[in-house]
Amino acid sequence: MTLVWLAIGIILLMLELLTSYILVIFFAIAAFLTSLVSIIVEDAATQMMIFFIISFMGIIFGRNILLKYFKVNKDVKLSNIDAMIGKKAIVLETVTNDNYGLVKVDGEVWSAKLYSNKIVYKGDIVIIKGVEGVKLLVEFEEKK
Repeated sequence: MTLVWLAIGIILLMLELLTSYILVIFFAIAAFLTSLVSIIVEDAATQMMIFFIISFMGIIFGRNILLKYFKVNKDVKLSNIDAMIGKKAIVLETVTNDNYGLVKVDGEVWSAKLYSNKIVYKGDIVIIKGVEGVKLLVEFEEKK
């Protein structure tokens, strides 16, 4: 049974390398530790219980520690296109329901499409509400 636990541990370790969740690693560690225990304890039910207890304890206590040290997903930065959502742009070419227009945001000119049905005219300030393909979805910025 020792070889079975080692094989399970290796498979789980490879699976962890394919993901970034820092979760499967605890099952791999539990499998390796259970393989050591299986040298002494031959009962499969006891081995399974030990495997699940070690896995559970690892997930509960070890995951937060590893996440702190590896800083997984702490500093996720939006890509260029996603970072534009919520920014203001100036309309260079009128945008209507029937025609795309042009807007300038951060020094770049983009094709624009209406987010709502309110037409925006050249010189208006708009807010970028989303992205559809390579076109920005814009909406007129109401004056406060």
